[in-house]
Amino acid sequence: MRPIFAIILLGSVLKSVTFAAEPVPPLPWDASAISVESGMLWEIGTGTPIAYRLVPTQLAWRSKEFWEYALPYGSRIVMRHRLALIGTWIEHGPESHYLGFSGSPSLEWWNRDGTWSLFTGSGGGFGFIDSQGVKGGQGQDFTLNWFIREGSSMSPPKASD
Repeated sequence: MRPIFAIILLGSVLKSVTFAAEPVPPLPWDASAISVESGMLWEIGTGTPIAYRLVPTQLAWRSKEFWEYALPYGSRIVMRHRLALIGTWIEHGPESHYLGFSGSPSLEWWNRDGTWSLFTGSGGGFGFIDSQGVKGGQGQDFTLNWFIREGSSMSPPKASD
């Protein structure tokens, strides 16, 4: 019987070592992130008689934190770099598509557990559109873009021990 107890004990120790070696997922601000963001815009502003309807989609990358400030009770304010590739399908308008690039800082307030945040940022970039020379439409192919963004974000909860 003695060898069976030794095997069970050895198996238990090896199993504990295996679980202890599992990597802990990093907090959201300790790693870079890639996201896909999409929406719909229609009849924005009064600068054109055309009732544009746009479907913008962005492939965005955010760096890990480059500045942070820890607040009482464990929450924190984090600043990250954000770069985005913008592709827009123009559903209604004389043009048909827009391709651009933008960059900005991302200012984020994260809760203590790192499971959700509120964010904001502003920035700009450049892009290209297939202008058609229509009155009220885009007058040139090369464009500059600017934006202000805000919202909330959620991260998956960390695995419990």
